[in-house]
Amino acid sequence: MNISLEFKKHNIFGISFDEEPLLYLPYLMSNGGDFYHINSQNSQEALKFYADLRNKYNVAPKKSQSASTTMAQMFLQQKLAMQVSGRWLVPKYRTAANFNWDVINFPNGKLGSIVQMDASGWAISKSSKNKKEAIKFIQYLSNKENITKITKSGLITPARIDVANSKDFLLGKPKSSKIFLDIIKTSKPTPVSKDYKEVTDIISQKLEPLFNGNGE
Repeated sequence: MNISLEFKKHNIFGISFDEEPLLYLPYLMSNGGDFYHINSQNSQEALKFYADLRNKYNVAPKKSQSASTTMAQMFLQQKLAMQVSGRWLVPKYRTAANFNWDVINFPNGKLGSIVQMDASGWAISKSSKNKKEAIKFIQYLSNKENITKITKSGLITPARIDVANSKDFLLGKPKSSKIFLDIIKTSKPTPVSKDYKEVTDIISQKLEPLFNGNGE
């Protein structure tokens, strides 16, 4: 059976398509590319493959087909078989999805399956006049009990190993949450510099014709 034709018959796209650089970065990284070497052969190969999903193979939605609908909304409407995104969508899908869903590793590229890894945390200002109190507050926020509470919402992959390896993270939807721990070994930090926003804005502008079938 031709799976792509089967999806098309039921008006289902195979995979999501986002023009936000952060969401197609795994395609670049898995092929040995990145934002700051966007003109390298590895990056260009990855970008062409990504654009072809939409413009050549028709397995990802074009702008005219998604219109103002987000990829998350299309997934919930069962118009996408797969979506490339992050852990932050778990709370939404737990409450809004009326079908069974799970997570899986990003597909292999030249270098295997590589996704970016980001981290969120708390910091104390160097100029703070209440550093001792601030430290106590951060210790309170990051203790096992409170990190467990945040983890139960599904929003995060906890930095605390004792919580990450607990039932509070591993059980429930998605069934394969352990993947979020396993990929840490092969993931790479998101390449960020002080001009990150300026760089990604330029990249988005330059790649718009490629992603929308108007250029190479």
